[in-house]
Amino acid sequence: MTQQPTMQWSAADIAAAEQTLARTASGEVTHVVTLTDEEVAILDGLQNPQLVPLPWLDAQEGADRTLVGRVALRSLLARGLVVPSDEERPPGPGGEPQVGIDAVPEVTGPLVLRRTASAILSADRTTALGKHWVYVYLHDEDRVLEEEVGPSGHHSFSVYPLTELAGRLAVFLDPAAKAVLDGRARTFTTEQFAAEARTSPELSGAVAVTVLGAVRAGSDTLVRVSVYATPDGVYVVRGGEHGADGAPVTLELSEVGPATLRRLPAELLGRCRPRRPAPARRARCATGPTRRASAASGTSRPRRRTAPRGPWSSCSCCSRRSPAWPTARSSPRASCSWPSPPCSASCCGSSARRSCSCSTAASSWAPSRRSCAPR
Repeated sequence: MTQQPTMQWSAADIAAAEQTLARTASGEVTHVVTLTDEEVAILDGLQNPQLVPLPWLDAQEGADRTLVGRVALRSLLARGLVVPSDEERPPGPGGEPQVGIDAVPEVTGPLVLRRTASAILSADRTTALGKHWVYVYLHDEDRVLEEEVGPSGHHSFSVYPLTELAGRLAVFLDPAAKAVLDGRARTFTTEQFAAEARTSPELSGAVAVTVLGAVRAGSDTLVRVSVYATPDGVYVVRGGEHGADGAPVTLELSEVGPATLRRLPAELLGRCRPRRPAPARRARCATGPTRRASAASGTSRPRRRTAPRGPWSSCSCCSRRSPAWPTARSSPRASCSWPSPPCSASCCGSSARRSCSCSTAASSWAPSRRSCAPR
């Protein structure tokens, strides 16, 4: 791969990046290549700041990074991931001849894509085993390059459609699959949160804490969300109100269910709108037989009205659930029948009380009689 300190790309670099994205397949995660810290650093240029942590290389205090990079090149040459270049290079500082190298497209492509993304999502997870990172680079047509960095300093690159991101990061954020349901948000000032975080029952028992951060091309705004996976559920901490400097002055803590957790990465990348509470459904009034005029005979005839769909409907049009009624799983064919004259139903404006019988094909429960109670 040919690079300049200004991170300009050659036609071969762009072609390698397009070739890498072309390997994206619907419903699949395609592994591209795995590199070590020192290999990433030497290929990306030792003079260039890195976008991601280099845990193994950073732990080698006092090591000569130039020497480490040369050793990494020997490994890359042996594995066939780089090849000598035919391009002539100027002599080195001491007049020694310089030999150029070119990386194969499987290596060049990911290194170009990680610096040309339209948006980047980072996930920094801390557990009892140490640190683990995932970086997601979003590109055209909602195609994703993923870079997973392990504590051993290995960088695994994969490509897949954006639709696969929710499932992959849900496992990373909630390793034990403890997300249950969405809960009410609680608001803290930053000082209150710092004081209560260590003793809060929602956060103190966390087995995995992940900090998600997202930034888009052309923007200096970094959006951050913290996810706490505990033995009893998953909790999310978001920034609430922000001050003049852009820093949050309040924080919101809420429990999230699996659906909300899966939506979180795409929401931070700007690929879906924040979830809003579902609007309340209006009660459907299921009355008994009605009569309509027949155009042919001039007489009226009854027209049957069916009961509300599903076994959860109560026998009145008030549509209240009754715990004594069967669930959809145990009795999918449960139904209610109204005797004539019809239940006028309290929620329809009448205080009349009528009874109805419930029948089902399931044998796990006995038919019962309910009554339409006025509100």
